[in-house]
Amino acid sequence: MLATLALDIQPATTSRIAELDPNNMVFGQLFADHMLAAEYVNGAWQSARIVPYGPLQISPATSALHYGQ
Repeated sequence: MLATLALDIQPATTSRIAELDPNNMVFGQLFADHMLAAEYVNGAWQSARIVPYGPLQISPATSALHYGQ
Protein backbone atom coordinates (compact mmCIF):
# COMPACT_ATOMS: atom_id res chain seq x y z
CA MET A 1 0.00 0.00 0.00
CA LEU A 2 1.24 3.49 -0.85
CA ALA A 3 0.82 6.15 1.83
CA THR A 4 1.09 9.82 1.01
CA LEU A 5 1.95 12.79 3.19
CA ALA A 6 0.77 16.37 3.00
CA LEU A 7 3.08 18.54 0.92
CA ASP A 8 3.49 22.19 1.85
CA ILE A 9 4.84 24.37 -0.99
CA GLN A 10 6.67 27.61 -0.23
CA PRO A 11 7.28 29.42 -3.54
CA ALA A 12 10.59 31.20 -4.11
CA THR A 13 10.34 34.99 -4.26
CA THR A 14 12.61 35.17 -7.31
CA SER A 15 13.33 32.87 -10.23
CA ARG A 16 16.70 32.08 -11.78
CA ILE A 17 15.18 30.79 -15.02
CA ALA A 18 16.49 33.86 -16.90
CA GLU A 19 20.05 32.74 -16.04
CA LEU A 20 19.54 29.40 -17.81
CA ASP A 21 21.52 28.91 -21.02
CA PRO A 22 20.22 25.67 -22.61
CA ASN A 23 23.36 25.48 -24.79
CA ASN A 24 25.72 25.56 -21.80
CA MET A 25 24.29 23.35 -19.06
CA VAL A 26 27.13 21.96 -16.94
CA PHE A 27 26.44 19.10 -14.51
CA GLY A 28 26.68 20.17 -10.88
CA GLN A 29 26.46 23.88 -11.67
CA LEU A 30 22.76 24.26 -12.45
CA PHE A 31 20.25 24.08 -9.62
CA ALA A 32 16.48 24.40 -9.33
CA ASP A 33 14.79 27.30 -7.56
CA HIS A 34 13.30 24.86 -5.04
CA MET A 35 14.24 21.77 -3.04
CA LEU A 36 12.37 19.10 -1.10
CA ALA A 37 12.81 19.06 2.67
CA ALA A 38 11.59 16.18 4.85
CA GLU A 39 12.49 14.88 8.28
CA TYR A 40 12.89 11.20 9.17
CA VAL A 41 12.04 10.72 12.85
CA ASN A 42 11.83 7.44 14.77
CA GLY A 43 11.71 5.33 11.61
CA ALA A 44 9.04 7.34 9.81
CA TRP A 45 8.97 10.20 7.33
CA GLN A 46 7.30 13.33 8.60
CA SER A 47 5.49 15.96 6.53
CA ALA A 48 7.49 17.01 3.50
CA ARG A 49 7.71 20.51 2.06
CA ILE A 50 9.04 22.17 -1.05
CA VAL A 51 11.04 25.25 -0.11
CA PRO A 52 13.19 27.81 -1.93
CA TYR A 53 16.73 26.57 -2.70
CA GLY A 54 19.08 27.44 0.14
CA PRO A 55 21.65 26.18 2.64
CA LEU A 56 21.09 22.95 4.54
CA GLN A 57 21.18 22.91 8.33
CA ILE A 58 22.90 19.80 9.72
CA SER A 59 24.37 18.82 13.04
CA PRO A 60 28.17 18.90 13.40
CA ALA A 61 27.83 15.32 14.71
CA THR A 62 26.50 14.07 11.36
CA SER A 63 28.41 10.87 10.60
CA ALA A 64 28.98 11.89 6.97
CA LEU A 65 31.24 14.68 8.23
CA HIS A 66 33.43 12.24 10.14
CA TYR A 67 34.95 10.50 7.12
CA GLY A 68 38.27 9.99 8.91
CA GLN A 69 36.85 7.58 11.47
